[in-house]
Amino acid sequence: MNDRKDWKIVPAKNGKPALVAPDGTFCESRFKPDIDSRRRVEDAGIKQGEHIMLIGMGGGELPRAILSTIEQGHLVIIEMYEEILAAVLEEDANTELIADPRVNIVLYDSEGSWTKEMKNLTTCPTVAGFLECISGETDADRVIILPGARFPSELQHLSTMMDDFETRRVSSRKFSDDVRSNLLANQSLFLGAAKVETLRHAMTGSTIIVAGGGPSLICTAEAIGNKANWIAVETAYRPLLALGIEPLFVVVTDPQEIVSEQILGDGLDPNELPPVVVFPTTASRVLASAPKLIGAIATGEGGKLTQGIRKE
Repeated sequence: MNDRKDWKIVPAKNGKPALVAPDGTFCESRFKPDIDSRRRVEDAGIKQGEHIMLIGMGGGELPRAILSTIEQGHLVIIEMYEEILAAVLEEDANTELIADPRVNIVLYDSEGSWTKEMKNLTTCPTVAGFLECISGETDADRVIILPGARFPSELQHLSTMMDDFETRRVSSRKFSDDVRSNLLANQSLFLGAAKVETLRHAMTGSTIIVAGGGPSLICTAEAIGNKANWIAVETAYRPLLALGIEPLFVVVTDPQEIVSEQILGDGLDPNELPPVVVFPTTASRVLASAPKLIGAIATGEGGKLTQGIRKE
């Protein structure tokens, strides 16, 4: 069965709109989708004023429940099927939802056939463009995935990617004070390093992806490929290389030799490494092997530590 056709919205038992998949499966409660949506919003802990990213809009009840809670917040709806958006627009109950100034919609328009103009709609005909649009919403306070959301075959890894994104977002917020204090303590040293100056404006105007070695790395890299410039952080380097992606830089801060093994192991010729951005904590084997180093902290105590391992 074609996974892009025959999506429809039907009245649930209580008359509220509910999304039904091409195979006849309800993607939300077939009895009380409005009440079920409000419960999900409560369970998620969504608060007033928050910026929410919602993956899959369903028949409209979950977006409506989110909007009623966030009040002056913002809602970005990520929809993967143009047929679902078309069905939502046909429902009179969704007129106010679609016109709400707090709502923006990102649509994966795989066939490039969407023609209706909407001020709050961004269409993306390619997987890479779609993922780039999503990545532009990283300041969301939380990511919610419609429980019955379906993913097209070319976006089958999106659920895993978004779960990974949400985990990292929560971690980032938990340690935000530590990260901020560390940034303030080290930013001037980093920007003042002579070799770091060579990076300034090096990729102006291009799409840049900074890749870590998380669980969503492979599926993200496979989807985007060489349509962007990549910067690899430590263990992300070898997986990217295996996919035919050559990062412009590798950033290594970890002192553990296992990181050196993950970057340089399996017979990799060190001379093939791209420039490596290094810190005083960078593993000694990386410092000794990489043909081109960019010292990130080359002044003060940091500079002394780096020079004590290898002169630049």
